[in-house]
Amino acid sequence: MLRCFCSPQCSISGVNGFRTVQKVSRLAAVLVVLVCGQAALSWSIREMRPTLGIMPDLPHVQAVDVLAFGDSQFLFRYLALTIQNAGDNGGRVTPLKNYDYEKVVAWLRLLDRLDLNSHWVIAMANGYFGQTQRIEDVAPIVRYMQSHVAQQPERKWPWLVNAVHLARHRLKSDWVALDPARQVASYDYRIMNSASLQMAALILDDLGQPHAALAEMTKLQADRGHEFSREDNAWMSSFIAVMEDRVAFAVKTP
Repeated sequence: MLRCFCSPQCSISGVNGFRTVQKVSRLAAVLVVLVCGQAALSWSIREMRPTLGIMPDLPHVQAVDVLAFGDSQFLFRYLALTIQNAGDNGGRVTPLKNYDYEKVVAWLRLLDRLDLNSHWVIAMANGYFGQTQRIEDVAPIVRYMQSHVAQQPERKWPWLVNAVHLARHRLKSDWVALDPARQVASYDYRIMNSASLQMAALILDDLGQPHAALAEMTKLQADRGHEFSREDNAWMSSFIAVMEDRVAFAVKTP
């Protein structure tokens, strides 16, 4: 046994083992230094944030056709998700008040070009972008919803009720709400309910225009009263009577 430990082969094996330990130790030391350096660098730049845009730039119309690769529905869904999540990536959450709403509306119109039948885009406009903290940005969303519905009114007219709600209760503007309310009243589909068609007259009343409100409700009842229930017609008649009294009072008042 003593000869074995003292033999040249054992000596060489021991030396090689020692050198291997030295190499591993050096590599471990280098790794520790690198980790510490990375930690120090990360700590030193912890307050720095990359400059990221919010909404991506709008592609050219021809570029969209190329990007679709013959599958416009796939591209529509990909871009719709991209716009829905724009600004909320890279470890950040961007408030809607920081968005460029001119670019937002441009993107919504581009998505309509890819799939006008979908309710996704107008729902995103109403329920997401329409909730911006900068109230003046609600107006372009309302106008977008009007133009979107105008392209498929029979399928999309209920969204105008939401547009009226945005204008009245978020934008606080009955004048803006009057446009989508009158747009609803201009459609003639049997599936429409009386409450949606009466919105324009009610808004005109709130605007202090009993003459216009009277004319609006009278025309509605004359044209479409036969489609409504007896209770609806009774309510419309009572509204007309109240407006007639207000008009008469306004005429008597000097």
